[in-house]
Amino acid sequence: MLVRTIESFLGPNGERVERLKLINAETEKEAQPSEFNSTEDPKLAFLGVVGLPVTVENPNGQLQILCHQDVRFPIEASTLQESFEKFEPSLNNYLNWLRQAKQRKQAEEENKIVIPNAAEADAINKSKIIVP
Repeated sequence: MLVRTIESFLGPNGERVERLKLINAETEKEAQPSEFNSTEDPKLAFLGVVGLPVTVENPNGQLQILCHQDVRFPIEASTLQESFEKFEPSLNNYLNWLRQAKQRKQAEEENKIVIPNAAEADAINKSKIIVP
């Protein structure tokens, strides 16, 4: 059976990187290419870790930070040193992807047609404003 080990590292500029290595659980040695399908499950993977603030809007309309949530994003690298070098560009790509996903979701919600149910339609119809 193959399992992943996770090792955490702190880079020279404060980057947090996790190295995920595929190992054989019985031998506790690095997995051999014959033991896994390399196209679906990489033998070695690197993830960047960054803490993003979780916020809510208070009654005054200001954002209040509740806590920080660790977010992991992929870094395409083959060595630990390379993962530290690619940390910032990978983070920027991930943040851009998050922004685009948020914009897509907002656009979908704006284009949504809201159809009231029977009770809501009746309430709307009963509250007609009559202008003389």
